[in-house]
Amino acid sequence: ADKGELCHPEAGTCHPGRDCLRAFKFWYGGLTYYGGFIGAYLASIWFIRRRKAIFWRVADLGAFGIALGLVFGRIGCYLSGCCFGAATHSWIGVAFPRKSPAWSAHLKEHLIGSGAGESLHVYPTQLFHALGNLSVFLVTFWIFRRHRRYDGKVLAWFLALYGIERFVIEYWRADQRGEWLWGLVSTSQLISLPLIGAAFYMMAYLKRRRALVMPDAALMAKRP
Repeated sequence: ADKGELCHPEAGTCHPGRDCLRAFKFWYGGLTYYGGFIGAYLASIWFIRRRKAIFWRVADLGAFGIALGLVFGRIGCYLSGCCFGAATHSWIGVAFPRKSPAWSAHLKEHLIGSGAGESLHVYPTQLFHALGNLSVFLVTFWIFRRHRRYDGKVLAWFLALYGIERFVIEYWRADQRGEWLWGLVSTSQLISLPLIGAAFYMMAYLKRRRALVMPDAALMAKRP
């Protein structure tokens, strides 16, 4: 049952009460890209098959669009202050205002006092992600328009590029996102690894299948 929030106004911190159903209450936040992507992927398999469409062809249409959508999503993360990076003295660091997630985290870690007007300067990892996703979009859209030689190629490249981008930038993040293997990798990094492997397997498998089904490359080149 929901026991409510445990707030300490003098310290400026709040901790969620014990609620066994909180994981399903999306209005509290906590939604993540990988969870949404996996859920949407499974739902799309059912929907596309019901419509009797070619799954890999439809997936290619959506892959670069997802990358572009993530650009705006990460800008939203920056504006809300979530997904912040580790503290830094670099010129690129940014400070978030009082009561922001970064400010609350630094207060909890006793890095700032309750009277501090802003957090420590941190890496703007949200913008790192936005630039990374923009790069993924440009590459996958270019592949879709110029170099899509088999169905599924755009999706495979999206999974590989996004997985690599996400894995690398996670090392600069400092928000609570789950840790595994004695704190060496985050939950997202742990998910990224098999997805990257699956992406390269998809490239090899789909390319080989395309060669068996349609050996004449000229026929494929005529496709839009």
